[in-house]
Amino acid sequence: MEHRFTKFKHPWTNAQVEVSNRILKQRTTKAYFYKKLDELKRHIMIFVLYYNHQIKLKSFKY
Repeated sequence: MEHRFTKFKHPWTNAQVEVSNRILKQRTTKAYFYKKLDELKRHIMIFVLYYNHQIKLKSFKY
């Protein structure tokens, strides 16, 4: 069995990973200053839960 990784910025990824990482950075690390790593982790988890459950995503045709 051969294990293959999807290439970075390749058409197969459809840029979904890059877009989600950019959104996460813009809304967390670039918007706020964190004194401790625990604060960052907590805020990222809150944001991901909010993003997954509250924001209407185009791929689900909302």
